[in-house]
Amino acid sequence: LYRDICGACIGGSEESRREALEQIVKSAKSKHQNKQLLAFISESVRLNVLQARMGNLLNLMRIVKTLVNSTSIPPDYHLFDIILSCITCCVGEYAFKDTSNEDLHWQVREFSSMQLFNICEKYEPHCKYLTDFILDEIDQTFKSWLDCPVGQTSISRLAGIYGILFCFKKFGFKRLHQFVFPRMPKLCEHLNANLEGRYIITFKRCDTLAVLNEIKLKAVFNKVLGYMMRALAVPLMEYRYMRLLPVSKGAFNVDYGRMGNFLYMNNDEYEDKQKRELKYEKGIKKLELQDSY
Repeated sequence: LYRDICGACIGGSEESRREALEQIVKSAKSKHQNKQLLAFISESVRLNVLQARMGNLLNLMRIVKTLVNSTSIPPDYHLFDIILSCITCCVGEYAFKDTSNEDLHWQVREFSSMQLFNICEKYEPHCKYLTDFILDEIDQTFKSWLDCPVGQTSISRLAGIYGILFCFKKFGFKRLHQFVFPRMPKLCEHLNANLEGRYIITFKRCDTLAVLNEIKLKAVFNKVLGYMMRALAVPLMEYRYMRLLPVSKGAFNVDYGRMGNFLYMNNDEYEDKQKRELKYEKGIKKLELQDSY
């Protein structure tokens, strides 16, 4: 049954996918089948996160969405396991293997965050403090991320911070005010360490793996930085107004270091600067390739 479900979900036929998702609902109505399905989802998420198979993770989250939206499956049978699987996909320390999977990687984190939000909207009346439980779990991951030594941020950990910020933003300004903005100076301290080496190209002629890792790190950092500017800069100013903190550019630089320039900069200025940087990096890569030949 689950092999057929996976084959249909991963396949390209929308009709087969829809039939498979309907079959999930039918099979999960009984408690026995539901436990098997949950074990299948949990184990599949764990294995595919370890192997960074983004397409499989996205399809597993589609199965989760089907279970959440189904009105025929009691929530107490599957809620806790589904929450843990979604949190793993949202904030787990994993990254894409190559740039061809980059878009899928961000889709998995965003889609799993949306499922957490949908779970809270649907089941909060039945399960008191459900939202607080989910956000506390994510906050523990956020705290452990901030407690790591500055300058030792890996690609997977940096990708995880995107999922954390996206999830808190999805739950609204109140949650950003509660969990993110009070720790913004500490977060920016970590990001400043990445920012300092962002414009230094350190390609080595024979070290292909180091080159790929550096490209991936820059891609992840740009994604996090772009999201913070696009989604968090304005709420951050509102937070500072509410806390009677100065919102000048100088105050941002004092509190957030070099990241203050980006958080204070408007989005048009940032896009222009990113285009100039991209042209510069392409030119450097072209020169390095010529040297290697």
